[in-house]
Amino acid sequence: MTQLDVVPTIVDLLGYQIEGGASQGSSLLQPLPDRTLMFNCWLERRCLASLKGSKKYIYYYGNQPEEVFDLSKDPLETQNLANNTNNSEETEERRNELLAWRSEIEAFYRGSQRTK
Repeated sequence: MTQLDVVPTIVDLLGYQIEGGASQGSSLLQPLPDRTLMFNCWLERRCLASLKGSKKYIYYYGNQPEEVFDLSKDPLETQNLANNTNNSEETEERRNELLAWRSEIEAFYRGSQRTK
């Protein structure tokens, strides 16, 4: 669930439909689509994270190692799977996906600051 899901859920609870546009979120009263959720840590340039299915990936700026957890098997995040050679390709893909997302966000906000 993200904040994007709040409006579609309220609309669904009230029995309305969104017309003339689409919401990026999904009603929590319906099965959630398979999507990747991406997060920025509270402190800028501290870390980025993504949640895809039950796999959580955390990228740290600096010297701290990456972390990968399978929340369905390890909800307390005690076993870092990032160093497992079976996950190396997936870890690299998730890192690239997160860094591309962050670049898009930064480009968007830099562009919106110029128009003010």
